[in-house]
Amino acid sequence: MKTNSELRRDVERELVWDPSIDARSIGVAAKNGVVTLTGYVSSYSDKWQAERIAKRVAGVTALANDIEARAIRRAWANGRSWTYSGCLGRRD
Repeated sequence: MKTNSELRRDVERELVWDPSIDARSIGVAAKNGVVTLTGYVSSYSDKWQAERIAKRVAGVTALANDIEARAIRRAWANGRSWTYSGCLGRRD
């Protein structure tokens, strides 16, 4: 059985290696084979893709996907462009 730090490292490497998602904002924790993913991604499909990637790592026995899917929009205010990043379906 892998140690918690070995399992966390293996999942992190797998997420970074896979070109289908941007894993820079995803955190990984591991304890006794249970992996927890946290952070945020730009879509629900990326959230579920991160889960699939983590589950294929040897030693993962269960997974909690606490990743938040956030919309990123561009808007114009007073002639200047700015980016809004917020949770889908929520206004801040």
